[in-house]
Amino acid sequence: MTDQSYQQRNVMGASARRRQRFFQQHPTCCFCGGGTPAAEEDHIPSIQMFAGRKRPTGLECPACAACNRATRLDEQVAAMLARCWPPPTTPAEKEEIQQIMQAVANNNPELFRELMLTEAPEYEIIKYDLDPSKHSYFNVSGPLVNRSIKRFGYKLICALYYHKTNLIVPEGGGVVVSWYTNESKLKREIPSAVFQNLGPSETLRQGKVHVSDQFEYLWAISDTKCIAQLAGSFRHSFFINGFVHCDASFFETELPHVTFFRPETWRDT
Repeated sequence: MTDQSYQQRNVMGASARRRQRFFQQHPTCCFCGGGTPAAEEDHIPSIQMFAGRKRPTGLECPACAACNRATRLDEQVAAMLARCWPPPTTPAEKEEIQQIMQAVANNNPELFRELMLTEAPEYEIIKYDLDPSKHSYFNVSGPLVNRSIKRFGYKLICALYYHKTNLIVPEGGGVVVSWYTNESKLKREIPSAVFQNLGPSETLRQGKVHVSDQFEYLWAISDTKCIAQLAGSFRHSFFINGFVHCDASFFETELPHVTFFRPETWRDT
């Protein structure tokens, strides 16, 4: 056996042992209510969110195959929007964003057409600037992009809740997701109450490496851990805010106008 093949075998063995430990510690999918064994490791947010695909460890979540793969296209949309502002500063970053945009155009053409409907800022918009000679805008008023970002947001909120409580949003529970663009922030359209209870921001860290310029999250959790507010900020592009309640009937009775996700049916939403 050569030294190289020996090293490869050691690496593969270490990876298998780490994977085995992960599922021993996290045996159940944290997205669909706690009744399904975990089969895959889901990275929230995904690696494509980060420049150079350099993602520190953290927020690795146990998922069943169906939940892990349910948001593949939604994550592409979220990555494209997240990485468009501020503009890329290197040719490599610009190429990465263009590749993600092309993937969205190929895999989700109706949604991409919805995004590109206008360059006029009278719509709900996200600014992007891949061409230094002009500013352009994604129209994010449409139903397809809102569905994608809210589905992505559902998994983000479940992941943060699991990370901070070691609990899974249960069957019978509910998650409310809302999101705001950079233009909403500039126009001060985000309600101040959104930030009233949230603690200081955190980010993914690995040693001295952190990505606070690309992703931060905030949280507030009740003493019973049955109620929580969790949020994530993606560069200067958009902000997701979510509420968890272990009893979804709370939303039905107290906030009947709110649309929420149920863990047992979220993939069909």
